Amino acid sequence: MSAFSAVGAWGRHVWAVLTREEVRSRPVYVAYATAAAVIPANLLALLLAAGATALGYPLEAFSIPATYTWGNLAADVFLVLLFAPIVETGLMALFIFIMRAFSARAVWLIGITALVFGLSHSILGDTLAKQIGHAVPTMWAFAVYAGVYLVWSRGEHDATMGYTMATLTHACYNLVPVGVRLIGSQVVG
Repeated sequence: MSAFSAVGAWGRHVWAVLTREEVRSRPVYVAYATAAAVIPANLLALLLAAGATALGYPLEAFSIPATYTWGNLAADVFLVLLFAPIVETGLMALFIFIMRAFSARAVWLIGITALVFGLSHSILGDTLAKQIGHAVPTMWAFAVYAGVYLVWSRGEHDATMGYTMATLTHACYNLVPVGVRLIGSQVVG
């Protein structure tokens, strides 16, 4: 089996999971959706950083801020794991609701949502490299959140279930930077 066919098989499996053809358990679904967001988003970030360093940018140009808010780890955990997923996913759901007036096609809704929310995260960077380095992986993550929202909002479920599943996926995704900070603070500090 070649690497391309292995990636293709993995992609088909992930798509089957995200469309709920293979997974019925909600916790397992959130775990799969989180992996579908985290792994490619971080690979994109690594590729961007590698490309930028090959062009002469220092790796620090892509570094995320040491803290997201007030310099307080507890406040950061609250912001990143609770506040951001609840508020951002709510705004995303509202955005999708509004965009459905223009088109109900899932691919269009996912794409425009990913673009808008990814670009809105670029304001976190104070340099172009940080803006790109933050926006592109975030676009991928929001594509997954939008897909989760749309999948769980259809059929026997309503928008509340879509919002809940997308928010849980978003919060689990955000565990990665918080976890890295916590581990890093233990190793360094």
